Amino acid sequence: MTATWRDPKSGRPLVCRVVPDADGFVAQCLAPDVASDGDTEAAALANLREALALYFDDTIDPDLTAEHA
Repeated sequence: MTATWRDPKSGRPLVCRVVPDADGFVAQCLAPDVASDGDTEAAALANLREALALYFDDTIDPDLTAEHA
């Protein structure tokens, strides 16, 4: 599964992917290189969104929803 968000500063797309892992799922955004994990795909994406918010210094819109592809 992939998800796309927007960089809050430049507006460029942030393409993220979710893949199964031994303990659940890993969600990773390649640029910037930020990753997180979770028991489900939804949990992994939620954790990645939180990690990206911290990466971008809490500038991502809190109402941001992923566009699943």
